[in-house]
Amino acid sequence: MQLYQLTYTEHGLIYVTQSGEIGIYDIRRQASVGSYVGLAAGDVDVFAFKPMTPLINVGVELYELDLRARKKKPRLFTFRGYINDSGISYTGTSRSANALYFGFRDGSLLICDEKTLKPLYHLYHDSGPITGFRLLPTISVGLASTALGKLVFWDLGSGETMEHFSAHRGGISSLQTSRNGRFLLTSGADDQVRLWETSWTVTEDVGATRLPWVETRKPTTKFGRFFGFS
Repeated sequence: MQLYQLTYTEHGLIYVTQSGEIGIYDIRRQASVGSYVGLAAGDVDVFAFKPMTPLINVGVELYELDLRARKKKPRLFTFRGYINDSGISYTGTSRSANALYFGFRDGSLLICDEKTLKPLYHLYHDSGPITGFRLLPTISVGLASTALGKLVFWDLGSGETMEHFSAHRGGISSLQTSRNGRFLLTSGADDQVRLWETSWTVTEDVGATRLPWVETRKPTTKFGRFFGFS
């Protein structure tokens, strides 16, 4: 079996083969737990969505595919009151905020309620396709990484961009944060892994007072500091 695409999720590995088979592989059971054949591999991008139900991006159309169904068939997927025909570039979830994230190739990002799929926030910055996103509810900030190597911060209260800068030469492939966002870990196409210490002072201690942004409530021009290694 030759793979065309492989995506890790907590429910298993979503795979697409060169022959067009889409399925989920259970690592613990070491077996496929659902699959579908009927699309050409080169025409689709597959993203994690719900357990056993990935999203399929075909051109400008989105479909959801329930791999548990007896009669498996992609169903057209739309957002309530929102249209974006640039194509999806990233999906993610937030357990603590009960939210789903959808990043688009034009730099837009949509945060939806996990149960109703009602859009909660629409964010945008012209920094390239979204490759990762983290929601920091403690300080009401959204943080995204892009395929152009940018990190972008938004104030969720206003929807305005707070800060953006180049973090890697080439696309950012992975973005992780500490619980409150003070520390970030990024990796990119430049073969660098970078640990960032941000410039705000929100406490890491459970139950302690949540501190505001320093002075301007924005990251400093230099953002803080980072430690890089390849």
